[in-house]
Amino acid sequence: MKGYISARRHDLHLIDLRQTVRGLLRAEHFLREVAATGARVLIVATKKQLRQVVMNEADRCNSPRVVDRWLGGTLTNHGVILKRVAYLEDLESREALGEVDRMSKGAAARFRRQKERILHNLAGIRGMDTMPGALLVIDPTRHEGAVREARIMGIPVVGVVDTDGDPSFVDIVIPANDDSVKAISLVMKRLVDAIVEGREISKERAVLSPEAAEEAGAGVAATAASGGKPKLRGGSRRPTVEGGRETAAVADLVAAAATGTIAAEETPAAEESPAAEESPAVEESPAAEETPAAEETPAAEESPAVEESPAAEESPASEETPAAEEAPASEPEPAADDA
Repeated sequence: MKGYISARRHDLHLIDLRQTVRGLLRAEHFLREVAATGARVLIVATKKQLRQVVMNEADRCNSPRVVDRWLGGTLTNHGVILKRVAYLEDLESREALGEVDRMSKGAAARFRRQKERILHNLAGIRGMDTMPGALLVIDPTRHEGAVREARIMGIPVVGVVDTDGDPSFVDIVIPANDDSVKAISLVMKRLVDAIVEGREISKERAVLSPEAAEEAGAGVAATAASGGKPKLRGGSRRPTVEGGRETAAVADLVAAAATGTIAAEETPAAEESPAAEESPAVEESPAAEETPAAEETPAAEESPAVEESPAAEESPASEETPAAEEAPASEPEPAADDA
């Protein structure tokens, strides 16, 4: 953290607030883009004085959170976590049906303790049915296991790091006092506002999940309409249709070929065949343009007019071929005689 400390006073390190603002702006922009793709942000903060703040902000942006204890394998062994969540839902359904009332006192007590223990560990992540798009960690040194799992799974990490932390563990560093409730409240408010803005952008873009796109057929229809292929952005599992440059160029050439507006420079076949180059010169014959010139000037002055004709400028190959030069020269002679 040497690069993030501005001064030292009485064995206390003072954080450079310019670095804090810079890291906060980077984190806001990144989390906004992650939320705009439809992915979720997992918030991890298990310090007691920060639990209520983190819970309130996580509920405001509807993001999964871990505020009690990080369970090993939450990211690397996500399938087991989903099974435990399904088991928790089964316990709740059994209790709602009144099965606990028919148990003995000892069995009912064991049933409730088991349900409370699972609920205590999985309450914040029970709605995380897919892998998160990013990980927001308060004090990465305290949650080294969570950061390690995120790095294994390729999930970017945004961390609020204090002067006693290691910034090399995270991808985007926000240097701040991770023990201060006011400082964390301010940082969390700004970051959650960015996530909420990203959710609004996601709604405007109408980003669909893979399951919804498969059911509605929207992904296939959009791909066929744009001529592109589904492409994954930012590590998220939500496809967006983007047409490549080569695809767009081929589509333009096909449309131009259908209308007959392809220039001779774009088609290499036309450059090889001299007949294709001479055809525009024949169509744009300068006879009609030379008639007023012949009336005003003698035949000797008509030669530069022939050289400056647009047909000669457009087809440089016609100047090299003698056939193209003789054609316009033979036409103005009788015009001069008639005058």
